[in-house]
Amino acid sequence: MERQKFVDTLSILSPSIDTSAVYNILKPTLEAEPTSIFWSGLFEFVERSVEKDRIVVELEGKSVESVKIVEEVERQRRELEERAREMEQRMREMESESLQRVEEAVG
Repeated sequence: MERQKFVDTLSILSPSIDTSAVYNILKPTLEAEPTSIFWSGLFEFVERSVEKDRIVVELEGKSVESVKIVEEVERQRRELEERAREMEQRMREMESESLQRVEEAVG
């Protein structure tokens, strides 16, 4: 009964935790100490786990944000390179047209 209560509570509080493994680790404490002390320890453990998960998610979010920034910079760099190629091509065309006009005028 106590084990199921523990597993159910832990699952609700922090779904990402392997409740059976945690129970097995804490079982000696559960058997040795009064239930109230055990539960206060459990809630402290869960609070720390949830805080750790929040920090990991926050860091992963920043990593994702950083990747998005890098991708955006790369996209803009590619666009600028493409525009530079287009401008270079246009300059060559204009130069060629100018030379043609000069040749026709001198002609």
